[in-house]
Amino acid sequence: MSSDNPYPPYGSSLREAKLQLWRQGSGSYCWGFYVYRTTYDDQELWERYLTYIYQCIDNTLKFQSKFDRERLRRHFRLTIIEDPSLANVSPEYVRQKFMKWVSSLPPRGDQPGGDQQGELPPEDHRDPIRFAYPLYVDSECLNSLLAHDKELEKTGYEFAAHRLVFIKAINAEQPQVHSGAEVDDDDEDEEADESEKNDDEEKEDDENNGHEEVTDDPGFYWMLVTCRYLGVYWEIMGLGGQWERQSSSFRHPQKRPWKEI
Repeated sequence: MSSDNPYPPYGSSLREAKLQLWRQGSGSYCWGFYVYRTTYDDQELWERYLTYIYQCIDNTLKFQSKFDRERLRRHFRLTIIEDPSLANVSPEYVRQKFMKWVSSLPPRGDQPGGDQQGELPPEDHRDPIRFAYPLYVDSECLNSLLAHDKELEKTGYEFAAHRLVFIKAINAEQPQVHSGAEVDDDDEDEEADESEKNDDEEKEDDENNGHEEVTDDPGFYWMLVTCRYLGVYWEIMGLGGQWERQSSSFRHPQKRPWKEI
């Protein structure tokens, strides 16, 4: 590659996004999130909240080189999904809706009505985080920005105020598809004997492939994320198999906003 498109060094922040942009033909690649708006009572507060999120991303990018900063900002997307019919729907409703939408996407990308903002890249150029971990905004999220304002007015301490603003992140990973191949009757007993032995191995394989343990608890599939650390959250989730690891430390005894630790 030419010097005007340097190869991203190992260990650099947001390296996966840089690597995708470094590859030829990645012009359609965008990193970021889909954001579901589920509250419509205060338009001004909503717009302030979105502005704040962009400021948080800019704060993450300020440590990049000028070249990386400008390109990462140019390819960052918050794709807003808003419709009054989404008012007050649950995170689980959004999770199921998003999973169904992603599973129906055409491999070649854009089609009429495929993406509300008309930016659906081909399958091999899609950001895996953007298409597996949507964000969810309700009145509780918006009110966290008001708490930020009060804290800043009271103490003038920006770091403490920033820690109060959060968004809700959803795990909408597609379920792992196992082979449906038929087996002979003579092999069934042998496979049954091997089943228990293979449980631990399959669990390990799922973790290595980025698949999380399936649970019936809807609360497992969403967590609070401090907006100031959204860029770091995007990067960590890109490592694969991180949902349980990251969310477990911030959901007991009650959920609290995830932050970099």
